[in-house]
Amino acid sequence: MGILDAPGLAPRFADAKFAARRGRATARPILSLLMNEASSGWAIAGSQAAINYTDSTAAYTTDAMFGDRCVRLKSNGTSAGNMNVTKILGAPFDASACNVRLFVKVLDTNWTQILVNVGTSSGANASIATISKDAAQTGTVIQVGRWVILDIPQSAFTFNIGTGAPWSAIQSIIVTATAAASVTEVRFHGLEFVHRDPRGVNANGAVVITADDSHVTQYTTLRTALSARGWKATLMPIPGAHGSNSSVFLTNAQVAELHDTYGWEIGAHCYSLSSHGLGLTGLTDQQLIDECEAIKAWQSGWGYDSTSHSYPLGVHDARTEGIISRYWQTSRIATNPLITPETITPARLFSMQAQNVNQSIANITAGLTKAHNDKGITILMAHAIVESGGDGNAINSAKLTQILDAIAASGCDVLTMQEATARMAL
Repeated sequence: MGILDAPGLAPRFADAKFAARRGRATARPILSLLMNEASSGWAIAGSQAAINYTDSTAAYTTDAMFGDRCVRLKSNGTSAGNMNVTKILGAPFDASACNVRLFVKVLDTNWTQILVNVGTSSGANASIATISKDAAQTGTVIQVGRWVILDIPQSAFTFNIGTGAPWSAIQSIIVTATAAASVTEVRFHGLEFVHRDPRGVNANGAVVITADDSHVTQYTTLRTALSARGWKATLMPIPGAHGSNSSVFLTNAQVAELHDTYGWEIGAHCYSLSSHGLGLTGLTDQQLIDECEAIKAWQSGWGYDSTSHSYPLGVHDARTEGIISRYWQTSRIATNPLITPETITPARLFSMQAQNVNQSIANITAGLTKAHNDKGITILMAHAIVESGGDGNAINSAKLTQILDAIAASGCDVLTMQEATARMAL
C-alpha cells in the first residue's frame, strides 16, 4: 500500500473548508492576483441600483480560503443582475502561455453565472469565460459552502468586445457573479494566471475514455472498437456484480483479459450494486471505508495497480473526497456542467470533470478540440453500448464510431487515466 492507501490515517480533507486539490507548488502560477491582502488592488464596482449589493466588500475578514480576508459579493435579493470585482494591472501582462485559475465559494444556490473578463485597460478588447450553475449541486465542481478552484483554459474564453483580448497584453480583469432575484452571495479569494503545460508533457492534449459500471458490452463492443485503433480505456467497475448476470455484467475473467491482453487500466468505482445505487454520499464513513477496502482487496487479488477512482452517480462532498483521497490519487465526477477540458495541472484531483458520451458529437468534438489546443485533458465517460437507440447513459454502435472518429481527428493522445495522471506533477 502507498501513502494514499493507509486506512489508519484520518481523512485528509474531511474537515477542510475547501475542496481537495493538488499541491499549489506544482501549479506554478506566473502571476498571482489574490484578494486576501489589504493592498490587493481589487475593487468592488459601484453598486447597481437594480440589485443593490451594498453589503459587498473587498475586505471581508470573517471568511478566507487562506489568509485573513476575501472579496464578498452579496445582493439584497431585489432583482437579478451582475455584481463585479475588478483589478487593473500597472502594466500589460503576457498571458499567452497561461490558463486562468479562479478561487471561489458560493453561499447559496441563487447564483446563475460566474464570469471572468480579461482585456486591455480601456476595455476596448475583452474576452469572457462563462461558468454556469449546474442544477444538481452535489455532482458538480462548485458546491454550496465550499472553497473551490476552477481552472479556465483560454479556449473557454470567447470574444466579447472588439476582436477579443490580446492575451499577450492583459491589463484589466473583471470577475462577475450574476445574482438571481433573491439574496445571492459569492466570495472570491483571487485569480491566478498559471502555466498551461508547465513541464511540456502534453503537447497534443489528451483524451481518456472511461467505462463505468461493468457493462458486458464494454468487453464485447467497446473493447473491439478500441483495439482496432490500438487504443485502450480505463474500466471503473462494480466487482460485486461480476458474474451475477453474464448478459448484463462483466465477469472477472473478462476484466482480466481487458487488463492483461488489451492494456486497460482497471480503476475503482464501487464494490457493490447496492452501494452504487445509493452513491457514496449515502454511505456512513465506515460503510464507505468498507467499500474502499473491498475494492482494494479485489484489485490486489487480481494484480490491478490503479490510482484512479470515479464517483458512483457522480455525487461527492468533502467527506467522501476525504476518504477516497486515502486510497486513490484522483477521482472523477459524472458530468461536466462547467468547462472541458481539465488542465494538465488540474485544480481538483478529487472532482475531475468528465463529458458523457451521450452528449452531441458537436459538444464532444468541441471538448476534444479544446483539449488539443489548450494542451489539456478531456475525459469521456461511457456506459453500455447498444445496437440501436440509447438513453441517458447508453449509446449505440453508430454513435460510438462517430466518437472514435472524432478522437482520431482531434490529434489528442489516447491515454488511460493513470497514464494521464503520470503527466501531472503530483
